[in-house]
This record gives sequence, C-alpha cells and structure tokens, in this order.
Amino acid sequence: MEASTHLGDLQLAIMRVLWARGEATVADVHETLEPERGLALTTIATMLNVFQDFRPEIPDAYRDSKYVFLANIDPVLQLGVLEQVGAPKFVACDTMNYWIENKPEALKEVKNMGYNSVINLRLATEAGADIDTEAAAAKAAGITFIHLPFDARSPDPMLVDNFLKAVTDKANQPAFIHCASANRAAALWMVKRIALPWRRAGEALP
Repeated sequence: MEASTHLGDLQLAIMRVLWARGEATVADVHETLEPERGLALTTIATMLNVFQDFRPEIPDAYRDSKYVFLANIDPVLQLGVLEQVGAPKFVACDTMNYWIENKPEALKEVKNMGYNSVINLRLATEAGADIDTEAAAAKAAGITFIHLPFDARSPDPMLVDNFLKAVTDKANQPAFIHCASANRAAALWMVKRIALPWRRAGEALP
C-alpha cells in the first residue's frame, strides 16, 4: 500500500502552530496545543521528529504547476518542492527572512535554480523584516534584489507600475517574489495577470 502524503489532524495542528510562529520549540508547540488536546510533551516531540524526516512528494498531476506557494517549512524542503515542479512562472514564499537568518546558503540555491531576481514587498518597519540583510544575501548570491514596499493600508500610487516594470524586465525573469504571507505577492500578481493583456506597448496604467 502506498504511504499517505496527507497530514493527519495532529500533524496539521502542529504545522499551524509553526506557520503562525515561524519558529517554535517542542515546549512552545505543547503550550499552544495542550489546553485543547491534552497532549503530553513527549507526544509533540515524537511528532516533530517525524517532521524532521519529512520529505514532501508532489503528485504527478501537480508537477507542471505554473504557480507555487511555499509555506513555512525548512528551506531545504522548500527547494525540494521547487525541484519537483519543473519551471513555474510564479513562486511565492512566506519564509524568506527565516532563510536569511538561519540558512543563508539556501538563497544561493534560488540562483542555482535559475531565478535572476528577488522582489521583496515587505515594509522595512515590519517585525522580522531585515531588508538590508536580504539585499546583501541576494547580492552575494548574484541575484538582483528589488525592494517594493507594499503598505496595504496606504499603497504607494506607483507600486503597481513599478512592480509590472520589474516583473516584465527580461533581465529579472524568472523572479522570486515574496512578502510575509504571500497575500501581497498574490494580489500584485493578480493585477499583473489582469492588466498586462489590456495594455498597449509603452502605455502606462491609468
């Protein structure tokens, strides 16, 4: 019988804690889940050890996916997913700061996989954002770094034009685009998908 690649209820609950926190110890996860589930600390430790050896396998039906979202998991596993999906047109990742702070060598693998630019949509004032460090890591990896801060409460009027200019520049393609949770990246990509087919060459957006 083929092993299941789906997460069980407890595994999913643990992953939700990790997605929310970004990083967490066994004690952190236990503290969050114990009141609701009454789990022993050793149970959480065992489950996290299972995740340590987890290697996601992408079903054949998804290997030609053009749009990929990489959730909060070890960057080595994220790269393993990318290696299985061929040549996606768009990749969104919510853990770039984790890569830089804990596994900066992983960013070099982004270059090795053919990405020519990293587009960061986070504000410099966001908790956990370190624009200068990311820019330096991208430069060291030989990747063009583009910072387009996207304030959802008060967007820059030129943000969309600047984003479209960046992603349509052949020198930046393919681009690795990220914010904190992929919401802003997805929003701008949707605008790109809608706007560009209706634009005449050289015509600015209204």
